[in-house]
Parts: sequence; structure tokens; C-alpha cells
Amino acid sequence: PTTEWRVPGGVAYRKDTEDESTARRWRYVRGTAKHSSGKFTGSLAEMLCSKQRVPHWFVSHWWGEAVLDFVMCLKEHCDTFKLDAAEVLYWVCAYANNQTRITHELGTEGPLLSPFFKALELAQGAVLVLDSGAEVVRRMWCGFENVVIAKQKKPVVLVTCVDGRGTALTVEPTPVDVAKAIRSTFPAPVHHFERQKGFPLESLQTMRVTRLQTAQTALPEDRVMITETVQQELGGFEAANSQMRLLAAENLAAKGGYLGETVVRELGAAVRPFNLTCRAAEFEEAVERYNLSLRRCARLYVTRGPTSPSGALQGLDDTKAACIGDMLGDAAHLAVLRLAGGSDVGNIGMIAISDALRTLLQLQQISLYLNRTKVTDGGAIAIGNGLRGLEQLQQINLDFTLTQVTDGGAIAIGNGLRGLEQLQQITLQFIGTQVADGG
Repeated sequence: PTTEWRVPGGVAYRKDTEDESTARRWRYVRGTAKHSSGKFTGSLAEMLCSKQRVPHWFVSHWWGEAVLDFVMCLKEHCDTFKLDAAEVLYWVCAYANNQTRITHELGTEGPLLSPFFKALELAQGAVLVLDSGAEVVRRMWCGFENVVIAKQKKPVVLVTCVDGRGTALTVEPTPVDVAKAIRSTFPAPVHHFERQKGFPLESLQTMRVTRLQTAQTALPEDRVMITETVQQELGGFEAANSQMRLLAAENLAAKGGYLGETVVRELGAAVRPFNLTCRAAEFEEAVERYNLSLRRCARLYVTRGPTSPSGALQGLDDTKAACIGDMLGDAAHLAVLRLAGGSDVGNIGMIAISDALRTLLQLQQISLYLNRTKVTDGGAIAIGNGLRGLEQLQQINLDFTLTQVTDGGAIAIGNGLRGLEQLQQITLQFIGTQVADGG
């Protein structure tokens, strides 16, 4: 219930909670009243809601970002997950905590009994709003939140605002990526990769060296309290540091030119199975110079480079394909494989890849873009043989456009599909080939 009455210079409102367990009443005054303090004595959330509600998403942010940027970040999160903005509930400390009684609100019994911890326990996931200076990774309260997120294994989404538009980083494809895949010939991981291209390089580089234990607080005693709690009760900062560094490393590699020693080291120390997107030449160099391993890799996307002046596709050749084939032998956790062949890749490279496919027993999705390559029936037959026995496969996308594949290769692919009972989606392209009715 809300009571309104006129006061000199404005209007005053008193709103009473419907929650019997909360005795507090609060007042919002616009203008000045003789018998009023003129101050809002509750949180904004309490003003907007007449009863307690459970948040869907916890928002970790630094208070210094522009409010409009903050709003655009949450809008991007809604759009990325196709959420109803009128229904989804975000818990934001600035608006959920009573800032006029913040000492009382936070309590004196430590961060594990704070509103931050309670909200994180209730939320299904977390949104980390990354400001332009990445100040959020230098704030100890935000560091505490990230430690709890990692400890509870909550899904985390990083969002930032660039030139008035939000852009989000996610570990996996989201509903918007899936929706785009349904309307196109490309699978959701491709749209996932394209969507994240706009995330600022500077922010990723700052995330790559995250050390939350060095973060600061406005009050020195808060820093001591949080550090002791994290070290003694939550297992330290390293899991949260690694989670941030890994997400940065994955996306730096995807930008091209950054799959160096430091990024490879972060992938090797991953706290979860990682995703790797890179060009074929970068993959080969990372293996030979920095001992890149796919032992913990969940998704591998090897992309093409820019088309050469002569029109040739820059991607896998037989040598690089053989390198990938060798490394796939250790990729026991691989669930998604997407390879884009260059103009010079042929049957030898596909035989090397196909031999390795037989070991990928957890593989669920495979995409091989071999259009305008030198692959003929020999390579297609090898691929068909490699698909046999991959009982977890759900999606297959094979593109042989403008190759020399004939009915023999198509028949081998068909034979390889027999017995794959988990298959939900198959896309085969033989445009401009010699495949006819027999295939």
C-alpha cells in the first residue's frame, strides 16, 4: 500500500511492505516537508516491490561505469539469452541494498552472511559488467563475488558496452545463437564466435592477467575481512582468477594473432574444459613452439584466414591437417569439432583427420567445410569411415561444394552415418560436384 500526501515543495509517499517478516517502513520524499527528514530510507528494490522476490541473475559491477552503459549491458544480456526484460529480475547491490543504512545492511558477521552472498546463492547465474577500464577486476568486493561464482559453479556472462552498444562473452552458444543457426546454414557455434568478435581487445588483455587477491576496497578493514574469508572458507582466489583468465585466453585466441605462450599456458591450466578458436597456421605454431595440448579441449574451431589475392582459401593444408590429426588423439573431452579447409588441403589431410575421429567417443557435433579444396573420393571415403562408431554424434555438417567428389564418396559418407542413432541434424552439400542420383 502507498499513501500520498501533499507537502510544501512536492509530494511525499509512504509505502508499507506486505512481507510480515519485515517490520521496516520507508518513506520517499520529493520536495521538502517540515516533519520529514527528506531522505529515502530504504532500498530502491524495496520501493519498487511490495514483497521479497528471488533474483534470476546476480550482477557484479563497479559503481563507476556510466548508468546508461550499465543499462545497455543488461539489455545485451537479455537479448543474448532471449529473456523478457519485463519479467527477469537482476540483483544489483546499488539498488537492492539500503544505501542509507549500509553498515547495518552489510552486517558485522563477515561476507558469507552478507546480502551479496545470499543473493548469489539464490540466483541461477551471474552477469559481470566489465567497465571500459576493467576496474571491476580491481575491486575486492567484486573479487569476492567472482570467488563465490567460481566456487558455486554458477554460469557467468561478461558484458561490456562499446560506443553505446552492449557485447557479451559466454562460454557456450546462447539462445540467440541457436535462433540464428535455425535461420541459416551455419551451426550455433559459428554464430557464437561471430557475436563475440566485438568484445574489446583491451578488456580481454586486462582479464588475462587477473589477480583478484590484489584488489582494493574503500575501507582497509573490508579488504582484510574479505581476504581472510576467501583464504580460510572459500579455498582462495585461484579458481576465480583462472576462470577469468581462461575466458580471456579463449577469446584472445579467437581474435587471431594471440595464440602465444601465455594464452597456451592458461589453456593448459584450465579449471574447466576449454574452447579453442584459431587459424590453422596458429594452431600448428602453438603445438610446435608452446606444446599446445587438446587434453582439456571441449570445442575446437579451426578457421580460415583472409582469401589470398589469387582467390585461394587460406586454411588447412595437408601438413596442418596432419598436425591437428595427431593432436586429436589426446582430445578425449572434445564435443564439438569444426574445421575449415584451405584450397591446398586434399585427401592426405582428410585421412589424417579421419583416423583421429575414431578416438573421439564424446564428439557430438562435427562440421567440415571442404568447399573449393582438393578433396576427392579418397578423402570422402576416409571421412565416412571415421564417422562410424561415433555414437554420441547429434549434428553433422559436411560441405564438399566445388570439389571432385563423386557418387563413390557420397555413398561412403552415407554408410558412415548408419547406426548413429543420436543424430538430430545432417547438412550435406555437394553443389558443383559429380555426385548424382547414385550418391
